[in-house]
Amino acid sequence: KSNEKYKMEPKREGKEELTHRLEAAKSGLTEEQLKELKALKIAAHHFIDDNHGDSSHKKYFQDEFILLRFLISEKFEFEKTLEKWKEWVSWRIQEKMEERKDTDFSDQMETSKFYHFGFDREKRPILIFKGARHIPDPDTFDHCVDFCIYMIEYATRLSDQVGSGEFIIIYDREGFERSNTDLEMIKKVFHVISNYYPRRMRE
Repeated sequence: KSNEKYKMEPKREGKEELTHRLEAAKSGLTEEQLKELKALKIAAHHFIDDNHGDSSHKKYFQDEFILLRFLISEKFEFEKTLEKWKEWVSWRIQEKMEERKDTDFSDQMETSKFYHFGFDREKRPILIFKGARHIPDPDTFDHCVDFCIYMIEYATRLSDQVGSGEFIIIYDREGFERSNTDLEMIKKVFHVISNYYPRRMRE
């Protein structure tokens, strides 16, 4: 059952690997950048306490590695980073990301158009999207986008479980025809990745 994937918990060795990667990333920061990270942690703590203090996910929202990813993505511009992070928190709450485990994506899974295909040498989960197996349909557009986000969330959780913290997406165009073209879906999915999964997808 597809939604069982959401029940994964990071393995101890995965947590240790993520901690090691975080410390390695921090060791390469300047003193000024470390100050920005500290300031962001404080601002994030106050924002969550003031607005989402009853959330069961407030610890995840304030994860130091996630905050650092946002900072790096926004080139350590504090105000811009804080706003981007706030948007991410609001998006996860509004989209009820933790509840997507209850969504039935069996129709999408059966097409085998987007699936997990093992790991690379750096333990990054590999997702493969088979363009030829995607048939655009306006009636199921939102459901298809939600499924893609579900798989990205799964890859993110899996990457944290094994300690890599990153994933790879391969867009396979073998057998692709014009009838498979769905630029709107691709744009929407990659908008989600770039805005809400910073520094997660390995390019």
